[in-house]
Amino acid sequence: MNKQHNNPGKSGPLQRRLFYYFLIFTVVFIALLWVLQVFTLNYSYKSSRLNEIMKTGRQVSQILEEPKDIDELPADRDSSIVIYDEASGSMYTSNTHVLDDLHIRFDLKELFSALQNSQEGQEIILYMNSKGMEISRYNVIKGRSDRSYYDADVKAIIYMTRAESEDGGYYGLMVIGSIVPVEATVSTIRSQLVMISIILLIVSLILAILAARSISRPIRQINKQASLLAKGQYDTDFNARGYKEIEELSSTLDDMAHQLDRADQMQKQLIANVSHDLRTPLTMISGYGELIRDIPDENTPENVQIIIDEANRLTSLVNNMLDISKLQAGSEQLNLSVVNCDDLVYGVVNSYQMMEARGYRITVEAIKENCYIEADPIRIQQVLNNLINNALNHCGEDKEVIIRYQPEGKLMRFDVIDHGEGIAEQDLDKIWQRYYKADNSRRFVAGSGIGLSIVSTILDMHKADYGVNSKINEGSDFYFKVKMVENEEPAE
Repeated sequence: MNKQHNNPGKSGPLQRRLFYYFLIFTVVFIALLWVLQVFTLNYSYKSSRLNEIMKTGRQVSQILEEPKDIDELPADRDSSIVIYDEASGSMYTSNTHVLDDLHIRFDLKELFSALQNSQEGQEIILYMNSKGMEISRYNVIKGRSDRSYYDADVKAIIYMTRAESEDGGYYGLMVIGSIVPVEATVSTIRSQLVMISIILLIVSLILAILAARSISRPIRQINKQASLLAKGQYDTDFNARGYKEIEELSSTLDDMAHQLDRADQMQKQLIANVSHDLRTPLTMISGYGELIRDIPDENTPENVQIIIDEANRLTSLVNNMLDISKLQAGSEQLNLSVVNCDDLVYGVVNSYQMMEARGYRITVEAIKENCYIEADPIRIQQVLNNLINNALNHCGEDKEVIIRYQPEGKLMRFDVIDHGEGIAEQDLDKIWQRYYKADNSRRFVAGSGIGLSIVSTILDMHKADYGVNSKINEGSDFYFKVKMVENEEPAE
């Protein structure tokens, strides 16, 4: 099934989206400003006045000792305090100008008469119109809310309560607060908000354009460089700056470019190595085949064996390439079981008996016999084969390879040692890489650099520790450590 790709630019450019987001934010902000400053101003003002009047009344009821002390009581300039002494029938008023400014004739005694039958401490709110008539009455009870002051006809709010004086008598307390029409204020604010909204909209448009360009510019730059990377220009430098996230993305893409460049170089090196490794055995097979065909006397077992050896070499190379591809693709799974170390090592060494006829010597040093490890026997055998092959190719003039295995705590350590030319220190951390080959004047000249990569992949699958100790002209010691078990029973 063909993979469908999204049409580039279908979702819209980032710059345009950022501009729209800034614009939407500004419109919402202006709308919220209009709602709060114009449409809810009347409600906010009356709610504030009601709270001020109730607060004043409660403060007065708490500190008042005698009705005649009214001049010493706290009051705002838009509220008038009236106290009615029920015993003497006297009435005391402060801020009388508030009552005069309201131009409302209140029958105060009639209002106070409503308190005489109320309980001490009970609070009553009266909403009055311009004619001094009661629009609504509200008994203040905890947990209740009242919004009668929404009414446009409310011109005054009266707070009333009944309290006991020090001499045992009762007095009525009334706080009268004026409600000033806010229509003129709303009109003024509305005209100002029009100008503010226009200015704010213009400024926000400018800021939105600048911000959108500032944010999208480094992204466009990265996209431009990424398009060059897609064309194979791996030396592309992503140096976008401006924001932490952009810099992190730029750094990540730089790393990716370096990795792609490295992979490209390794691929070219692989082609060169494999071509070289294939050319030699193919030339040998072709040459000896023609020799046997053209000269019947050359059809000797030795010449036939050369053809067989070179064919086996080609098979080994192809199998290694297939193995590393399957292992690193994750398609191969380990089949763990208990493996006898003696059987494992000697089984591998016995397969190299033919090397003794060529002057090579493989020595086994078992520090402790009858030891067992938990591993995939086929894959661990492959590890030993690759390490031994590598050691035989570079074992030096003595042609000796030492296989040593010994317990190390709860692990079994295996060493494959040679006395060859060794490995340069700068190459030690690179030899496990796929298709890596060191300087042609040193180690790993022959081969395509696959064997040790297979070793590292298999040991990583076993979660084993491994490494190499080597010095130039002194040889190398390749080692790995696998989990050891006490007996032949599978570990749980």
